Amino acid sequence: MRTGGALTELYDEEQSAVEALYGELFWPLFVYARAALKSDEAALEAVQETFRFASAKPAALLTSTDPHIWLLLTLKYILQNRGRNRAELSRLLLADFGYTADPEARSVSALVPAREFLGDEDLTLPSRFVNEDRSFREAAADTGVSVSECQLRFRRARRRLLSRTNPEKYLR
Repeated sequence: MRTGGALTELYDEEQSAVEALYGELFWPLFVYARAALKSDEAALEAVQETFRFASAKPAALLTSTDPHIWLLLTLKYILQNRGRNRAELSRLLLADFGYTADPEARSVSALVPAREFLGDEDLTLPSRFVNEDRSFREAAADTGVSVSECQLRFRRARRRLLSRTNPEKYLR
């Protein structure tokens, strides 16, 4: 957090502007994300992540030529990264273990080799993202943990899966 008289006022003005944009653009961004993700929970997470970036970089947002476009492009990149991460996880869970990435082949029985590598508890979360297209909030509610703990468990399981394909890069 910024300190000092003039800097605090500037920070407060930036945050006020971001809050105003949030009030103005939340619903249009939510509708855009929901159309792309086909899930209210996942769309809500994506829009919240967009505004988390905006709150972290208010100067970049407010000095851009069009803050509305900046937010839309940020949301677009978040959606692209989500799809890319889901595809990579699907590939790690299925194709790298000798199974096809065909949507009909995605079943819990196809994840048996990954279960041997990760264990049942560590495999539950990534398989929910691939097979059931869950959001972090939904997965956290299912497992009875906080959203941040769910994200942390997901990153750990993902890192362990990636370490199997490239150990020197991911085992640090």
